[in-house]
Amino acid sequence: GGKGDFEMLEKVALESGEPSVPSAKQ
Repeated sequence: GGKGDFEMLEKVALESGEPSVPSAKQ
């Protein structure tokens, strides 16, 4: 867990085209 995990999830979301982590943008 941690920031690395979060960044990975964000990258995966971007590749999928689904903003699963909108809080990162805000």
